Amino acid sequence: MDGSGEGPSGESKPIVIDEYENNAKKSIKLRLCRTSSDLNKGQTIKNFSPGFTHQFYGDEEIIYGYKNIEFELFFAAGSLNCYLGMTHDGVVDPAQAKKRRLQRKQAEDADKDGEDDDDDDEM
Repeated sequence: MDGSGEGPSGESKPIVIDEYENNAKKSIKLRLCRTSSDLNKGQTIKNFSPGFTHQFYGDEEIIYGYKNIEFELFFAAGSLNCYLGMTHDGVVDPAQAKKRRLQRKQAEDADKDGEDDDDDDEM
């Protein structure tokens, strides 16, 4: 599926937007490389993930709009020259993603309003 929301016969069908939400910490792979052979995926050198991604992806640390997105950010240990690679399995339709985020925000706001009302009852 490419995120277009179209079935095999061209009819429109709803897509699962949650499939297009990725934990940023798990999606970003960092690696320090000492030699060019360290760039190979089969190497025993371990990747590591960033501790914080909220500066780029918000407090939820979620990357929206791509299915199974993965970033590889490799640094040469001496010069810190870098390689950036990105792969994904599909892109969501931007209009559907925006609609989903708006619905989620409205639901969160309604929950907060409900909590505020509960606090007023206690006084």
